[in-house]
Amino acid sequence: MTAKRIVAILVVLALVGGGAWYWKAQKARKLAAEEIEIETATVERKDLIVTVAASGVLEALTTVEVKSRSGGEIAKMYAEAGDYVEAGQLIAQIDPTALTSRAGQAEASLQSSRASATQAQLNASLQEVQSATSLAQARAGLDSARASLRQVEEQLTQERQTVSDDVKRAEASVRSARARLAQAEAQSEAQKALSAADLESASASAESARQNLARVKSGPRSEQIAQARAGLRSADAAVENAATSLRRQEALLKQGFVAQQAVDDARRTHEQSLAQRESAAQGLAELEAGSRPEDIAQAEAQMRQAKASLQQAETNQMQIKLREHDVTTARSGVQEAEAALASAQARTANIKVREQQLEASHAAVRQAEASLKRAEAGNLETEVRRKQVESAMADVRRNMLALQDASYDLQYTRVVAPRSGVIMQKLVEEGTVIPAGTAALREGTSLVTIADISEMYVLAEVDEVDIAPVEEGQPCRVNVSSLPDERLRGEVVKIFPLGITTENVVRFQVKVHVQEPPKTLRPGMTADVTITVAEKKDILVLADAAITRDQSKKRKTVQLVTGKEETEEREVEIGLSNWEETEIIEGLDEGDEVIIPPPPGTPLPRWMGGGDRQNNAQRARQGMMRQMRR
Repeated sequence: MTAKRIVAILVVLALVGGGAWYWKAQKARKLAAEEIEIETATVERKDLIVTVAASGVLEALTTVEVKSRSGGEIAKMYAEAGDYVEAGQLIAQIDPTALTSRAGQAEASLQSSRASATQAQLNASLQEVQSATSLAQARAGLDSARASLRQVEEQLTQERQTVSDDVKRAEASVRSARARLAQAEAQSEAQKALSAADLESASASAESARQNLARVKSGPRSEQIAQARAGLRSADAAVENAATSLRRQEALLKQGFVAQQAVDDARRTHEQSLAQRESAAQGLAELEAGSRPEDIAQAEAQMRQAKASLQQAETNQMQIKLREHDVTTARSGVQEAEAALASAQARTANIKVREQQLEASHAAVRQAEASLKRAEAGNLETEVRRKQVESAMADVRRNMLALQDASYDLQYTRVVAPRSGVIMQKLVEEGTVIPAGTAALREGTSLVTIADISEMYVLAEVDEVDIAPVEEGQPCRVNVSSLPDERLRGEVVKIFPLGITTENVVRFQVKVHVQEPPKTLRPGMTADVTITVAEKKDILVLADAAITRDQSKKRKTVQLVTGKEETEEREVEIGLSNWEETEIIEGLDEGDEVIIPPPPGTPLPRWMGGGDRQNNAQRARQGMMRQMRR
């Protein structure tokens, strides 16, 4: 037998075996489906509520530990555990003996410090008055000394200026007088010389006039005529030379060898020689003509004038005596000016006196400034007195605070309830010595614990998957384990923001106010809280198990029963859900019957789409996660 034939036989056997198994399986499934009871749900109109469950413990409105503000021995306790006390009711009495003594000592210290403060204030006031008076006097003295100093300085400056001006004027007067004297002496000497010279000149002029008159009357001499003729010849020769030089310069000018200036100079020289020749010719003609009557008359007039000048010169001899008198007067002026200069110089001694006065004024100012500094030092003493007053007042305040502290402690030897409530614990007994509750570095000793149960709260813990819809103001149902028959109502008043992790589970604390709590409630009791997070009234509701959710297609469908052994897949729109019942917004009507799909793997009747269609009936469940509708 070949290998191919063997393989073919094996394949045939496998197909026959598989077909037999499949037939038996289908038959068994059909029989089982006919025996399964199909569950249905009906669409109803009703109210739908979504809640969140939590548990916690009861808390009072407030719980306070009552401590004594004063320390000492407890003389009497007036309350026991379980007693109800009103605010202000006496709880305990502390022995006040030591505190009464301390308060008396504090009051005595306060009176003593007040007396010291009064005395310090009087001393400060007296010192202030004395310092103000001394300071005013010192300032007045300093102002007076400075005024005197300014006056002396002004007088010294004025004196120096006056003396300097007088000396300068006197020196100028001396110099002027001496200059006038020198001038008078010079004029006197000059007058003598001038008068002598005038007399001598007048005598000489008279003699010359007499000789000239004699000469004019006798006529010219032959030697004078010869001399005049020689002068005329010399003038002719000069004219000829000048003419020759002019012609030569003009010829050189034409040739360009000399400048025009040279020609002009030669022409002036020629003209001057002509004028001199004319004068020489005229002089010769006058000598040859002899003396004229007018020349004689002129000579006689000159003679008379010379005699008059001589007489005038002789008369001017009187000016010498006048000049000598001027010299005498100038000498007297010099003596007077020198005496005035000596007097002005003598007044410089007054400047030294003024300088001594100035030094004395400076000393007076320095002394006044020293007095002012001493007076200002008195102000420092005043400040010291003021500081003493401040110190005394500080002692007063310190002793006053000590008295207040002692009175405070004495007042609070009576320990009273700070508020109404039930005494939960009594922590001390009579005879116990306790420290003050306000003592430094001490917390004090608690006497009792009071709880105000006029209002009660539940501090519940909500799972993190349920906390999102919880809000303040939402109503609650409260069940207390010790009171199973009590149905209490409450309201969410606070949601704490920080989660608490316990065994890898995060929970958030929610504070619920218990409304109208019974007096039997006590702090620490266990309570269960059901919080209503959402609610709708009069809506279409269907069992959540009847709804199939296709997450991939984001569809919600149901199997609507349309007849006997007939169904129809219907897509629906859902709303609010508590995972037991779900709101139907669209797709179904009230009274519609819908099949609740069986668990996955359960064989379905053929009319429900058995076979491979059973996978379409599976739905997603979230048994542990509760959430709001999507």
